[in-house]
Amino acid sequence: MRSFAPLACLVALLVLPSVAQAKDDKDTQVALTISPLHLITPLVELTGEFKLKEKMSLAAIGGLGRSAGVNLWELGGQARYYFLGDFADGLLLGAEVLYVNASYGGASANGFSPGVMAGGKTTFDFGLVLDGQVGGAWFQSGGGGSVGLLLNLNVGWAF
Repeated sequence: MRSFAPLACLVALLVLPSVAQAKDDKDTQVALTISPLHLITPLVELTGEFKLKEKMSLAAIGGLGRSAGVNLWELGGQARYYFLGDFADGLLLGAEVLYVNASYGGASANGFSPGVMAGGKTTFDFGLVLDGQVGGAWFQSGGGGSVGLLLNLNVGWAF
């Protein structure tokens, strides 16, 4: 998985612009993004954001990776409200829930992470999306937990 992750991301970033349609009025309904920061972990994390209304959206998050024999995967979602601007270009407040699993051989560990965030997104006329959020999250694993930083910096395409 590790050797294919950067190649898969490169192919996606080259292919997606060709299928994206130019939106002069930025009337997009879906934004598909990838997190370049996660590639160093190495985990390929993809986010699909779906417009519900001009100022509201839901996003699905999925990630898959492998490092030093450890299999990693994550699954989660976000609810977003654009208090300034709208789905295409705006500042947002939201909540995120993420479930993460790591397994090695027969052993596995998992964690649950609910959090809150603030951020922004911009969509260029030709479909490119830049999306980022920062906030706090509760990382629950096993019998304990801790508060930590929630950071998402994504790039992708809107349709």
